[in-house]
Amino acid sequence: MKLGFNLRSRYLQDLELYNSVKPYWCSLPPREGFDPDKQRLDNLEFESQEIHITDIRGLTEKSRVDVNGFEVLNHTTKITRFASPADVRQYKIETEELLRKNLEAIYVKCYDLALRKNVSFNRTEFDLNDPLHTEGPVRGAHNGIQNLTFNVKSKFKTNKSEIFREPSGRR
Repeated sequence: MKLGFNLRSRYLQDLELYNSVKPYWCSLPPREGFDPDKQRLDNLEFESQEIHITDIRGLTEKSRVDVNGFEVLNHTTKITRFASPADVRQYKIETEELLRKNLEAIYVKCYDLALRKNVSFNRTEFDLNDPLHTEGPVRGAHNGIQNLTFNVKSKFKTNKSEIFREPSGRR
């Protein structure tokens, strides 16, 4: 018997606009005379949907990213805390190695990392260049990063053939 629960999560709406203009959000440095509460810095529109989360601990078959869209890996990180930028760099390297090995990828680049705490932050300014910058909980489902500035293909091997996946437009 599979156990699970329902929850409501926020998703990016499927707007006609996004067929011609990709979703965006700008984080600009503060400047005199500019009020981000009066001038919109994004074109993001969200909607809430109910989804069912299933407990996969009783899954009898091994999940595979090419079949299930996810894969469960058993791994304990060597990084015990994020006290310095060096800890963040080392964690990214460890993540790249883990994914390269387990997904049989040719190239993996961890270009971003978001430290999070289960608290709300009431601030109007922050430094996105600070590798130790910490955010609160995610407010919606991630929809992926599109049109990256580098053109790298990730490779997943299957029993039948090789499948190549690369950053692409909105799906």
